[in-house]
Amino acid sequence: IMKYISEDKKSCYHHRCAEFMKEFVKRVNFRLLIIFFISIGLLIQSCSDDDISGFPVTDSFFEKELLVLGIDTDGLVNGFISNSDLSAIKTLDVSYAKIRDLTGIEQFTNLEVLNCYHNLLTSLDLSKNTHLNVLNCSSNLLYELDLSSNLELKELYCFSNTISHLDFSQNSKLIKLQCGGSALKSLDISQNFLLEELYFGGTQLSEFDFSNNKHLKSLFCPDNHLNQLDLSQNTELKSLGCDDNNLTELILTQNTVLESLNCRNNKLATLDLSKNTLLVMLECQNNLLESLDLSFNTKLRQILCYDNQLTSLTVNSTSIHGLGLQCNTNQLTTLDLSKVPTLKWLSCDNNQIVSLDLSNNSLLSSLNCSNNQLNSINTTGAVSLSSINCSQNNLSGLDLSYNSSLRSLKCSNNQLNLLNVRNGNNVNFTSFEAINNPDLYCIEVDNETDANNGAGAYDDWEKDATATYSEDCK
Repeated sequence: IMKYISEDKKSCYHHRCAEFMKEFVKRVNFRLLIIFFISIGLLIQSCSDDDISGFPVTDSFFEKELLVLGIDTDGLVNGFISNSDLSAIKTLDVSYAKIRDLTGIEQFTNLEVLNCYHNLLTSLDLSKNTHLNVLNCSSNLLYELDLSSNLELKELYCFSNTISHLDFSQNSKLIKLQCGGSALKSLDISQNFLLEELYFGGTQLSEFDFSNNKHLKSLFCPDNHLNQLDLSQNTELKSLGCDDNNLTELILTQNTVLESLNCRNNKLATLDLSKNTLLVMLECQNNLLESLDLSFNTKLRQILCYDNQLTSLTVNSTSIHGLGLQCNTNQLTTLDLSKVPTLKWLSCDNNQIVSLDLSNNSLLSSLNCSNNQLNSINTTGAVSLSSINCSQNNLSGLDLSYNSSLRSLKCSNNQLNLLNVRNGNNVNFTSFEAINNPDLYCIEVDNETDANNGAGAYDDWEKDATATYSEDCK
């Protein structure tokens, strides 16, 4: 045909089109022409079928992640991926990928685990992913999340979004749930009877009902507006974090297997832990507590009860793992540590304590008892002490010769007239401060020559100019 046109194109130019068309019709083999067009049609259909066998991926960042993971095997960012590539995909992690649209996720019909956190998603349709067990879509821009079709879901992490309402009534197999954010106004978990771990924080919720979640073992609900918390039905609870709320009361008498409690930054005036004998960790700082009796909590390893109004504190811990106690900034006048033989560190500064007996605390390594009204400290039994801060007190004498592990001492602003730090370990001291003790004229040390010359470990020791160093201050 092209040859004929080439030969006779001049005739068309000379307005002989009529003759040309007659000659064309005579020469063309209509049978071959029909075969030609049929072939073209089949080719087009074949190309169309190839397109149908793939599915669209509208977000290029999503497709790039699929390429990196080896799921999209054509090696091209072309907006399509073959269904044949998805037959065995059960776990997919496309986190931290700047993805705005997960269109195409519906084709992963066998998907069981999906991680898509830290992206830019505003919507997420998982209605076709009915085998999904675990979903982490936290830290996105989602304003709603419908999981009513995901009946196999067991773990969900969707915090740090802009979701205002969450309903999990269809997700009866849910075991772990982490949600929250300032936009969340309602959360329905009344039908999640198997729920064991729940975290929701930073919401506008002022009340919540956990009565149907009898298998809860871990509950963390910090930084909400909760005024009350009824946990009487949650007898399996082991860890509770209800810090930074507006709680004025917290009753835990039914939670006898509780091991960890964080109720700091509330408005609690009382706290009864007599039934929580398995308690290991306690954080109740920044409340309004006036007394705290922990005599039944012998397994405690850490107690943080600072910034309250405590006038009474009873501690009785024999944990083989040791105990850390921070009870500073209260109104304590006494502190009995005789029943805490495994005490490892103590911060009781900014109280009104008059005397401190550490003779039964052989494991104590760090002590801060500054800003009290101490007249005496007995450290003879505290052989592990390496650091002491007892500044800003009323101490007149301080004998640390038995504390051979001591490496740091701050005893400024007292009324010292006797200070013995001849413990055989002066060479390892990292700090020494004994200024503003006007009645202190002699400080007993390991090496008086080096000390008075400011040599070796003594080069940065601080004292009043009226005091001298000696190996015998008798």
